[in-house]
Amino acid sequence: MRNHIVAIAGPKDKFANSFKKSDNVIIVPFGIEGHQDAADISMYDFLAEHQMEVDPLADEFFQFALSAYTGDVRVSRSLAFDGWTREFHLWMPVRNQRKWNAVKTHLENLLGFLTGDHWSIYFRERDDSYVTPEPEQKSLGIPISADVVSLFSGGLDSYIGAIDLIAKNKKPLLVGHHSLGGGPTSVAQKIAISALNKKSNIDTPFFRLWVSPKKGKFRASEITTRGRSILFIALGVVCSKAANSTKLYIPENGFISLNVPLTASRSGSFSTRTTHPYYIWLLQEVFNYLKIGVDLILPYKFKTKGEMIEECLDQDKVNLALKVTMSCSHPGVNRWVSGGNPNAHCGYCVPCIIRKGAIIRSRKDPTKYSYKLNKNLSESRSQDYRTFKMAIDRMRTEGPSLLDILSSGPIPGDNIIKQSHFDVYRRGIEEAAKVLKV
Repeated sequence: MRNHIVAIAGPKDKFANSFKKSDNVIIVPFGIEGHQDAADISMYDFLAEHQMEVDPLADEFFQFALSAYTGDVRVSRSLAFDGWTREFHLWMPVRNQRKWNAVKTHLENLLGFLTGDHWSIYFRERDDSYVTPEPEQKSLGIPISADVVSLFSGGLDSYIGAIDLIAKNKKPLLVGHHSLGGGPTSVAQKIAISALNKKSNIDTPFFRLWVSPKKGKFRASEITTRGRSILFIALGVVCSKAANSTKLYIPENGFISLNVPLTASRSGSFSTRTTHPYYIWLLQEVFNYLKIGVDLILPYKFKTKGEMIEECLDQDKVNLALKVTMSCSHPGVNRWVSGGNPNAHCGYCVPCIIRKGAIIRSRKDPTKYSYKLNKNLSESRSQDYRTFKMAIDRMRTEGPSLLDILSSGPIPGDNIIKQSHFDVYRRGIEEAAKVLKV
């Protein structure tokens, strides 16, 4: 089925009227007060509260990211011919059509790689009725003192990223993203930032932003949300420009960034590509050509999670981080355990296994896990455990290969860079092997 994502900007933009009612059209409005399809966005209010200006070009990229994300969460994969791969046609208004058309192929490849769908993008000149949001509280706002912006998920990697920046006498603005109304991600971020500020001598500013496309009525819902990462990075880009920072830090270990499928059958829905080298390279190429003026910095792309913990510049804070951060991909699973914490680690998903191996590399693990990795796990809960063991057995029998990391996508750069990515993959597997005792 063909899905049209139609962004409209400004009250005089009537482009959406050119589609038939029989088409599957998802309207994504910007700058149109009271529109029934307008997303809930907290970013503009956060920036206004702190006297920060919205850069028009960064705002344009944010709108592109939100439009793609809206299609991703509002078109069910169950309707696709193969139950997974959807067809999207994204219609996007921009100020400089010629310039955006020059990166059209990059953006189509980027979204296709990220979500696993087919994307076609059509840029058009923006109607002049759209006005970039401006702060309404300039005289009342609270200025932000920050010289660098870093994404903050509430996980261990992003916490270590913040610790290291502070230890280097940087003043980071941390940017997080969660759904409207809270949930496990929001809770994890609140707990982590509260602990970080309590332990530090400074009050680290944190923008806990939410962006939620409209739900309800006849709007479908899709839970895989592989397009979420482009929205998260877009929020960071807008905040970076508003803070006059030319660098956006994305703290994530290199092993999880590669996200190599553990077995051939795990190459579909299990392979998210949030910080994959190819995806980040495509994004940076787009930013450079459009002259957005933000460099994406992945300081731990050649480190495992265990190496991040060991080499953290403030070991007191990292020990606290082990108790307050959330790495689990199923944080709500514990709600079904009698008296359980609804925001606990499950203990059996891939991120939990990686976390366990990383921590025991250098110390005792204080994390509370709902389930142990043992023979009592159910068939569904032991799936990641079994596939990890298969990957380790295969690597030790056949030997690791550069083809392993290329199975999740191309690796830009020369042979030295490819070898560095391969080395972090090999070391990451060995960290996990200690948990699985194989």
